[in-house]
Amino acid sequence: MRWLPRTLLCLALIAVGVFGRIGYERWAPEEGPKGRPGGPPAKTAAAVDRATPVEVARVTSHRLEETVTASGLLEGEREVVVLARVEGQIERIEVEEGDAVAVDALFCAIDEDALRIAAEVAEVEKQYAASEHARLVNLREQARGVVSDQEVDTARLEQERSAAAHRDALLQLSWAQPRAPFAGVVVERFVELGQHVRPGDSLFRLGDFDPLQVRLFLPERELDRVEVGQPVGLRADRDAPVVATGAWSGSARWSSERASRSRCSSPS
Repeated sequence: MRWLPRTLLCLALIAVGVFGRIGYERWAPEEGPKGRPGGPPAKTAAAVDRATPVEVARVTSHRLEETVTASGLLEGEREVVVLARVEGQIERIEVEEGDAVAVDALFCAIDEDALRIAAEVAEVEKQYAASEHARLVNLREQARGVVSDQEVDTARLEQERSAAAHRDALLQLSWAQPRAPFAGVVVERFVELGQHVRPGDSLFRLGDFDPLQVRLFLPERELDRVEVGQPVGLRADRDAPVVATGAWSGSARWSSERASRSRCSSPS
């Protein structure tokens, strides 16, 4: 029985070694590279495949542009409708739609022959009245009492009346020849050769397309972002390429809808 205590002691030592190893493996820190404790765990092949790619680039500076987008109609800076100022028949048409005309270019002629004859008659009457007044003045100076002062004054008034009638005839003749008030392009023709027109009838539409402009309506929140002289790009559609460039040229004006109506001009 003397070997029993030695046997129990050996069994106790073996048990202590086994449980101590289990506790160490459970609570010991993970090994790092080359077996050093406390280092990060080694990456597996699956972890490497799931890694997010990162690109490294040199820091550079770039210009950031802030844009304001609005839509409008492209139109000329000026556009007028030339109206008839006399009544008569269209005798000649000198321009057609699409023609570029200079300032004071002749559009058409309205009863030009009749009004020219009336102007010539008025000029003859003016010359006769002036001659008659001069004859009476000379006769009164040469022979006292033959011509009275009243006759001379009447002749003078007739001379002034005939001169005014001649100026009116010339004015009517000029109205019978409508002309361009400024250089531009004939946008539309409303009359035909031989047509009878009255004062106020539309004859031609004239537009000035140099420069072109777009009238835009901007909301109130965009007013502080636009200034005169800023560059503007024109597109036919939102995603279309820029077809022309220009500059912001109009100052903001308030309308009843609290919108800003301004102008953007562009070279033609």
